[in-house]
Amino acid sequence: GNTLSQFEIRCLYNGSEIVGSQMSTTTRSTSGAVKPLCNSFIATLNPTGTLTFQAASSGTNSIGPGSGSTATTPTSMVITIIKLQ
Repeated sequence: GNTLSQFEIRCLYNGSEIVGSQMSTTTRSTSGAVKPLCNSFIATLNPTGTLTFQAASSGTNSIGPGSGSTATTPTSMVITIIKLQ
């Protein structure tokens, strides 16, 4: 149906959410619209730590193309890490 779906993504460092990393958007499940998310945050990271990204959705077609979609671009993520000194 034409219902609203919530999509969220966040970053974890060694299993704990990085404050300021969470972002979200709301879409209609039948819209087929591409909704890019963009976020910047600063965190102190150790080179031996583990950085993990988690995505969640309230709808069944909110992450990537749904069934019957004509989308040709796969779901993707670009991550840039900048070292501040």
